[in-house]
Amino acid sequence: MRKGCLLLILACLLSPTPKSYALSCVEAPSIAKAYKSYEGLVVGHVVNVEQTKEYNQVHIQVKRSFKGVETDTLTVEENITWGSLWGPSEKGEDYLFFLNQKEGQWENPLCAPTKKIAEASGELKFLKNKEIPLISSAGKSAKPSEGTVAPASDPGMMGWGTRLLSLASSGSQGLE
Repeated sequence: MRKGCLLLILACLLSPTPKSYALSCVEAPSIAKAYKSYEGLVVGHVVNVEQTKEYNQVHIQVKRSFKGVETDTLTVEENITWGSLWGPSEKGEDYLFFLNQKEGQWENPLCAPTKKIAEASGELKFLKNKEIPLISSAGKSAKPSEGTVAPASDPGMMGWGTRLLSLASSGSQGLE
C-alpha cells in the first residue's frame, strides 16, 4: 500500500502539467481573425508616449491604414504596464497596431496582437490589398488614389479637363 502511494505521488510530480499564462490572451489570434475582431488596423510611427496615472497616451503618425482609421495622426490609449500583448509602445518605433474604440477614443487593447513592424511581415502580406486612403491632418488626401481629382489649388496635379475649367473660371488667357 505504501509503495503504491509513493508511486502515485511520484507519477503526479513527474507528469507534465499544462502551461499556464498570466494573461489568457497570451497567444495571438491569426491575422484573419484579428482583422475581423478589431475596429482599426494601422501601420504607425510612435511620435511620443505620454504617461498618465491610468494609461499611456500614444501619439501616432499613421503611415498606412487597413481598417477603420482614415486620418494620418492618432492618439491612442494603452495600458501603462503591458501596453498590448507584446508590451507598451516605444517612442520612435513603427508598429502594426490593432485598435478598438472605447467611448469615442482609440485604444490599443491589452490583448491586442500589436507588434513592431519588423515582426509583422506575415500580417502585412495578408493586409496588402486592404489598404484604405488617409486624410492628412491638413484636410487633404495624404495619398491621392487613382481617379481622384486634385484640388484646383494644385495645377500640377490636375487633369486637362480640370485645368480648362479652372482656367475658364479664373479668366486666364491660355494654357501653359
